[in-house]
Amino acid sequence: MIYNGASAFDLERNLGTPRWNQMAKTPEKLLLDKIDRIFRVIAVTATKGLKRREQISLLNQAGLQPKDIAELLGTSSNTVRVELVALRKKHRGRKGRIRGKGAEEN
Repeated sequence: MIYNGASAFDLERNLGTPRWNQMAKTPEKLLLDKIDRIFRVIAVTATKGLKRREQISLLNQAGLQPKDIAELLGTSSNTVRVELVALRKKHRGRKGRIRGKGAEEN
């Protein structure tokens, strides 16, 4: 858009909003952004075809936070947290049965 011969970019620059400076990224930041995108593609591909709970479990074991898992799977972070709690309870239950079964055999 042009205003009296000046583009919107020129107007923003003249108003003290250095839009051009906000767009500039360091090489390190660009590399980290690329690595992050690659990691996300791998994470989604590796869990494709699994049940939601299995996806959440694997992504959590890979070190992702509930917020990041939710973003990858297209759900809320609260849903992910609820699933993680259910997984932990289920895991504790299995540990108890295994110990109990082994104790009976001795």
